[in-house]
Amino acid sequence: MVLVLLPVAPVMAAEYIAETGFHTGGDTIGSGYSVSAGTETLGGGDGYSLAVGFGFGMGDSSSLIFTVGMKKEALYPDDGTISFDRYPVNLLLMKNTGKLQYVWPGYHLSP
Repeated sequence: MVLVLLPVAPVMAAEYIAETGFHTGGDTIGSGYSVSAGTETLGGGDGYSLAVGFGFGMGDSSSLIFTVGMKKEALYPDDGTISFDRYPVNLLLMKNTGKLQYVWPGYHLSP
């Protein structure tokens, strides 16, 4: 039998996280025509997002962050509605170096 001892950083209290954002760009998902605005396109990165979650500090050098959110965008051309909804789930291990944070291994799911 082999016994391996690893140093474990203390887990600090959880921090609650709330994020919001407006986005643009990405591949074109759809387009439509409106008399008032002309041709409109919907990009895969367009829209707004909201997310909530929590983060755990693991010592001074790293933290674990978990968020669940939603991302929405819609166009309303004269010939119908084009829209999409996404519900991203993120689990990130962050490396803290002074004022900067780097993502180490992470998991992103967007059903």
